[in-house]
Amino acid sequence: MKIDRITCRVVDFPLEREFHPAWARGRNQPDLLMVLIEVHTDEGYTGVGAAHAGLEAAITIERFVAPYFIGQDPTYVERLAPVLRDTEILGAPVYCMEMPLWDLVGKVAGLPALPVEFGTDRQRPGIRRQPPRMGEHNAQVLAEAGFTAAEVTDLAEAGVIAARIGESG
Repeated sequence: MKIDRITCRVVDFPLEREFHPAWARGRNQPDLLMVLIEVHTDEGYTGVGAAHAGLEAAITIERFVAPYFIGQDPTYVERLAPVLRDTEILGAPVYCMEMPLWDLVGKVAGLPALPVEFGTDRQRPGIRRQPPRMGEHNAQVLAEAGFTAAEVTDLAEAGVIAARIGESG
């Protein structure tokens, strides 16, 4: 299977009301600009991805990524990813190009993109280690922060921090 075409569309979604994003203080963002990417293969599969990006990302993909990806096997994502990193030297970030590749991997395997890392048997790996119990590492973390053992005990007895399960306090 080989990539035979990549299409990018810039889609502008106007927002219903003012939106002041935390990453752009004092600015109103009147719309959401996204790039929709489709990677088409010679076997009829199409991988789809989208990201919050603009015209710059679409141009970067069309000029610098597509020429390297055409003719390549889209299921070798790890082999294609370095091209994306190198491309960012020349243009806008194009991390969004990995999404349609992983979508293709999932479609070829007959799985949605999310569980691809768990294999075709759809079995999730078992828990290798139980999560820590409430308060299990409090003393260690506070000691590393400079608290003495007596201060940690006082905090636990006052109910400021959780004591270990099975301990009083």
